[in-house]
Amino acid sequence: MWYEERFQKDKKTSNPKFMSCCSEGRIKLPLLPPTPQELDYLLSFESGKKCVNFRKEIRTYNSIFTFTSLECRVDSKINCAKGPYIYRVGGQNYHTIDSLLLEIGKKPQFAQLYIYDTENETNNRIEAMRRQFGVDGLDLQITQDLSTMLEEHNVLKCTKSLEKNNATLSEDIATLQCKKYRAYAMQLTNDQIEAHTLFEIEAIILKMGKSLKYIDEMPLPNNELLRAFRNILVNEELDYCTLDLKVAHDIFLLHTGIFPETVGDPIESVIEMIYHYLLENCNSPSYITERAILTPENDMVQELNTFIIDMLPGEGKTYLNSDTVCKGSVQTNDEIPLYPIEFLNSLQFNGIQNHEIHLKVGAPVILLHNINQTEGLFNGTRLIVTLLGTWSVRVIVFG
Repeated sequence: MWYEERFQKDKKTSNPKFMSCCSEGRIKLPLLPPTPQELDYLLSFESGKKCVNFRKEIRTYNSIFTFTSLECRVDSKINCAKGPYIYRVGGQNYHTIDSLLLEIGKKPQFAQLYIYDTENETNNRIEAMRRQFGVDGLDLQITQDLSTMLEEHNVLKCTKSLEKNNATLSEDIATLQCKKYRAYAMQLTNDQIEAHTLFEIEAIILKMGKSLKYIDEMPLPNNELLRAFRNILVNEELDYCTLDLKVAHDIFLLHTGIFPETVGDPIESVIEMIYHYLLENCNSPSYITERAILTPENDMVQELNTFIIDMLPGEGKTYLNSDTVCKGSVQTNDEIPLYPIEFLNSLQFNGIQNHEIHLKVGAPVILLHNINQTEGLFNGTRLIVTLLGTWSVRVIVFG
């Protein structure tokens, strides 16, 4: 903060207080770590011509170590007249980054600089700036010194830090499996930890349409080892009597398939298995929080929700979303025929409730938007309906 931004401007003091940044000193931050010696030297006049060059091209030196490049549509005509420089952008800023795979005949740039021709990395960085932006004033030695400094002070690249991170990851995976199956005394072997780790990574990248099998020399999850691990949990190590219904059901599904063998409707059988004695316990928050059914498709979610809501006692109420085109557009009259009510009511989007929702008192619901984070009302907050009004719904937070 500047001195003139102090809280009591009418008093001249050597110990001013500031309100907007630290709540009059109640928020205390630790001192910044010391600047690396190499950077101190480049910023001091002791380095002579290096200092002059570094200060002049400091933004360029910063840019050559970035993974992406800021792009935007700059209005260059606005500075034709006299006056201070104005930076005006049309549209939205965005970042550009090339593929990690270098095309034949091209020079490396962006993140490719960390992978291709690393023996000439410094020269490649300078050449990339000269080729793209016409910058010729960069010093080779300064660039090399900055690269060495970043390597030495990057904790993610230190061998000890990597070993620590690997150990932490192994502990996290082992703890996750123990919590998942409520077997807190269970000990996992290194092979089991590796199999579970690869399984978790594969699950993440599959959501992006990729797979570990497309990466050369990358090991795949050992499915036989995982299957044997789960069989041991079911048959030997875990006693079903010590598990709650949800955990026992999760292990049962892992062991026998997506759905167990059932008589009649499989969805009804799964609901009966998970929400056993629903009518007797529907008013218990703990009963609701301990149970959940995961499905691969949104259509099944809607079917399950409707089925379970119908099981709850009492009369329900149906609420509808808006089903008209916004009239704020000047071309509204021309667009209305393109969006019939039936079409608008049939639209379904991730993160947005469907056009129609049917609720009952006692039904569990989840917030889809942040309303008041300080009060715990944010995306994902679990609630129980206590009153159905004409224009609003009263709920209580339970998780």
